[in-house]
Amino acid sequence: MDKILQFFRKQRFKILLVLVLLTSFFLKLHNLNYNSPFNDEAIYVVVGKVGLFEKDWVTLAPFQWMAGVPYFYPTVTAVAYKIGGIAASRAVNVIFFTFTTYIIYKIAYIMRTGDVKGKATSGIIASVVFAGSSLGYYVSRLATYDMPSFFFFALGMYYFVAAERARMLPGRKYILASICFMAGFFFKYVVAIYIPFLLMISYFDPKKTKYRKKAVVIYLVIPVMVSFLLFGAIESGNVLTYVNEQSALEVKSSLDELLAIIQDQINLVFVFWALGTFGYLTNKKHKEWVVITCFSAIIAAAHIFAMRAHTFDKHLLLAVGGMAVTSGIGISLLADKIKKRNKEAYSLVLAAILVIFWGLSYVIGKQHDGSWKNTNTVMSIVQNTARSEDIVLSEIGAVTQLDLYEIADPLQVYTFDWIFYDEQEGEEAISAGVTDGYFDIIILESQDDPKSDISVSMHDLIVSNDEFDRLYSEIYADSNFNVYRRKY
Repeated sequence: MDKILQFFRKQRFKILLVLVLLTSFFLKLHNLNYNSPFNDEAIYVVVGKVGLFEKDWVTLAPFQWMAGVPYFYPTVTAVAYKIGGIAASRAVNVIFFTFTTYIIYKIAYIMRTGDVKGKATSGIIASVVFAGSSLGYYVSRLATYDMPSFFFFALGMYYFVAAERARMLPGRKYILASICFMAGFFFKYVVAIYIPFLLMISYFDPKKTKYRKKAVVIYLVIPVMVSFLLFGAIESGNVLTYVNEQSALEVKSSLDELLAIIQDQINLVFVFWALGTFGYLTNKKHKEWVVITCFSAIIAAAHIFAMRAHTFDKHLLLAVGGMAVTSGIGISLLADKIKKRNKEAYSLVLAAILVIFWGLSYVIGKQHDGSWKNTNTVMSIVQNTARSEDIVLSEIGAVTQLDLYEIADPLQVYTFDWIFYDEQEGEEAISAGVTDGYFDIIILESQDDPKSDISVSMHDLIVSNDEFDRLYSEIYADSNFNVYRRKY
């Protein structure tokens, strides 16, 4: 018995880490069919199916509107969807999140100075804060390209920090960091905004020798810059199209709206970050605290500068990662100052607070499960009535293309984002198509929830068209959706 207790005492940090990872994994894995796919989840599966299984990466023009390279995430989610539907696609991201949590542990571990116990404590706290966050619960259960991008970026951060802390031969770690950074970028371009900051703090570190600065340039700066230049040379046209279209469609958000998103998503994490900050400052680790805080603030600053609320909530998980590291290291530093006889009580109180944090975060995270309308019922009706030759116009979006994939070619299913008819597109194509009875099925949403001006305009063009009532009859209606079929 003594040997068993001795084993558990010796391996307690590893056991705790495994418990954190497994608890987080199974909590997030539970009920991944919580809602029908929302538009982004559906379109990535469709792009992957058309590209991977039909060898067509051109027709849907994904390079011009996706914020990542289409060959990467759409391929992953399409394969997963083929195996087990949307739940399998979401499960892949739960796995990515679990590995990201482990990387957060490793980053806090190697950044924390001191003995192994202090390092492990900081890693455990950081992983618990990250894994238990409501934002982590929300983002990890979405089948979007955020989570794999953040995983590779976090892995790149681990190798970057390891190279910065290496006593000798950091080149290999810098190379691995550059590879992971670019993998994260290819999954989703947003992580690129961190690269200049990381290169700057690494190269201009006054404590770096000429040899180490040379290593930064050769093994990190050059590989990253060459990768960006090659990508830009190959995809410059598509990237410019993407930027121009996003700029044209983008609706500027108010500062109050952006600050409200920050408050809603990270208010609980902020408590631990504040404690960690206190630990950093009382231990006079000002420089490291400033660097991690600036890193954490980059994504928020970018969205505020662009006045862009779209996807801000998901991107804030990058900030939560930085805040978790601050929390883990700072709180463990505070523990070092507590007298030995009080440390057990301190640990119990901290553990209780973290358990309450997980509970509250779980409740908040669950609220996101119903943040879009469930389309299962309406799409079941449409699947039963649709024929292979039907031309469909759907306000629901890419969910219709996905659910009708085995019935009708996705190129026969038009959405408000992707509509062409008689050499026209957008509103003109919708107006002409309805007038001519071009669409066999039209699916509309109720207008109760806030929608973009473009979506409202297109909806009104359909229902106010003089030919609409004459040509189409309603075959299904509920409080959220209306389905119409052409009368002839």
